[in-house]
Amino acid sequence: MILDTTDVELYLKKQATCPRMKLTNFMESYSAACLYTIAIVFLLLYAIMQFLYRSEAHPSAQLTEFMMLAVYPASFSAILLTFTLLFFSGWLPRYNAMMSVDDIQRIYASLNREYGEMHYPPADERPAIDYLNTLIETAIPMDVTHLRRARQLMHRDTKADDLRARSISAASELLKVSQSIVISTQAQENDDKHISEVSGNIALVNKNET
Repeated sequence: MILDTTDVELYLKKQATCPRMKLTNFMESYSAACLYTIAIVFLLLYAIMQFLYRSEAHPSAQLTEFMMLAVYPASFSAILLTFTLLFFSGWLPRYNAMMSVDDIQRIYASLNREYGEMHYPPADERPAIDYLNTLIETAIPMDVTHLRRARQLMHRDTKADDLRARSISAASELLKVSQSIVISTQAQENDDKHISEVSGNIALVNKNET
């Protein structure tokens, strides 16, 4: 599938200005990273405090009150980290991390390189690249779920190429062995024929001498 350069440029501009792209940029920002760090540290401290609280037979009223209040920010931290993990893994129903323009360029370069390194690359189609081309042609914004699908197609093609290369190599080795057996058999037949001729000549000489 060949894409028009203008269509690709328009698609990349649309991808860069997509509202979900803005959310992705924020989730990848330094501010968000600080928020993730605070959430992780708070959850660790909450887990330690929870252990100490349950270890005491008669916890103090202050500790009990603190643990009752701390459960809310701890829950928020857990939800935030879970959402972030699902967001960047592509397992949310709709809102997943978008691919930036640089990400799209890198995946195209990577797929082209992997297809070029195949022993027997497809002649007319390259499913992983064609899949991404279809997304561009239909103006569907790319996110990590599309990246995962393209990688799955690439993995399938790589396995098929490796299997084909192994099959051809095995067939070549089998042909070599067969040719070696044929040559060995012919040599043995020639040796047997030569021995028979020599034996006949010896018998004829002995008969003449007699």
